Amino acid sequence: MSDVGEKTALRLCRNVAHAVKDVIEPLVGEEEGARKLYMGADGTPTHKIDDVAERVAFEEFQTWDFPIRVISEEAGERRFGDSPEFTVLLDPVDGTTNAIEGIPFYTVSIGIGDRILSDIWFGYVYDLAHDIEYYAFMGGGAYAVRKGTEIPINVSTVADLDLSDLSLYGFSQRPLEISNLAKRAKRLRIFGCSSLEMCYVGAGILDGFVDVRGYLRMMDIGGAYLIVKEAGGVVTDEGGREHKGVFDVKAKVNMIASNPFIHHQIIDMLG
Repeated sequence: MSDVGEKTALRLCRNVAHAVKDVIEPLVGEEEGARKLYMGADGTPTHKIDDVAERVAFEEFQTWDFPIRVISEEAGERRFGDSPEFTVLLDPVDGTTNAIEGIPFYTVSIGIGDRILSDIWFGYVYDLAHDIEYYAFMGGGAYAVRKGTEIPINVSTVADLDLSDLSLYGFSQRPLEISNLAKRAKRLRIFGCSSLEMCYVGAGILDGFVDVRGYLRMMDIGGAYLIVKEAGGVVTDEGGREHKGVFDVKAKVNMIASNPFIHHQIIDMLG
């Protein structure tokens, strides 16, 4: 873990997020924001809204008082300063399709760690459409900030899968297992922004998030990963194993994030 404190990390991430918010607002729901510019380092098309968000984020990173390594979906790896102290996983706009279509469910996602997901010591997700922050510092709990008011968040206590609200992805890849999970759940909520859906798990709004498409990138979930864990939740792959993959712009993961009471039930149904 870095010597950078919680307050410093929060302030710096907040500066990045608010800069992104300012620069993308004119592009949300607009044809110009949807314009494809090039293929990103992660192998997917980069839209103008992604590009301008990443550029302004990088401008903020250059002001940080210590060297960092940044892994971002569009540019790949960038280094700011010599001998980086730690790595920042950045998704400047998670939920790009929602932002392009004017659907108010998209975020800035930032995870700060060393080498692998389980090393992440600070997680930050900013709900751009509703001006709500979620953050967590390793060992310090998880919090939501709305209109300047900070409150601790915790996962739900729903202990029966039949009473759960779930977000499920993977109907095409694992049709039988995901369909059976959908039948068991009380409600399904599929929003198209993994970082915010995972924060909803951390805040007890959703009971579980399941994505077994093999599409999720570390930048998508780097910040929310720690937020769920610090809120009392469990985050594993579909086999119930802790994620040990090294930070990589092209790495894809499956993700199960839930409260601890239904996690084993979800894993059993995926087995």
